[in-house]
Amino acid sequence: GMVKDGAAALTLLHDEASAAGDDRLVALAELEQIVHEQLSGIDVEAVEVAARRVIASASEVGDEVSVARAWRRLSAAHRRAGAYSAGEEAARHALTHAQAAANRQEEARAADALCNCLLYGPTPAPEALDTCHELLAIPARTRTLEYLSGVTSRLPPDSRTELGPDASGLGWVFQYALVDRSGQHS
Repeated sequence: GMVKDGAAALTLLHDEASAAGDDRLVALAELEQIVHEQLSGIDVEAVEVAARRVIASASEVGDEVSVARAWRRLSAAHRRAGAYSAGEEAARHALTHAQAAANRQEEARAADALCNCLLYGPTPAPEALDTCHELLAIPARTRTLEYLSGVTSRLPPDSRTELGPDASGLGWVFQYALVDRSGQHS
């Protein structure tokens, strides 16, 4: 019963988006309908056509989350078909757009899709491990950048902050103290 409920909900979404004239939501609803139907054997080409439509329409309005989701859905279709190289490429696009949207949930899903492609696909193990280490470092670097952006306004005008490259896959954290010996800044 739940599969039918899902199909009915997606049909309703599509119909309401069509009635409202929202091409982006229509494209997104069609993509989700095809992915839902894929469980019963829809082909990758149909997912690709729908995903490309979402990518085009969502890109026009700057909807990075929908673009990321469409790439991730395309990655999943390729993985189900055993086309892991194509799935990896789509997952990398999904990750890039999720990061541009600053959507951590979609970023995590895209990273998961990418790791699955790396695990089962033809990418050499050392290269796959390097990519996984880079993915593990992203949250720590993001938190560090968020902290730096929060303190920048409290620094003297001629100072600057910078996050250097990772020294390893796990990265390094250095802490510096700025000391104002003149007493002009607190």
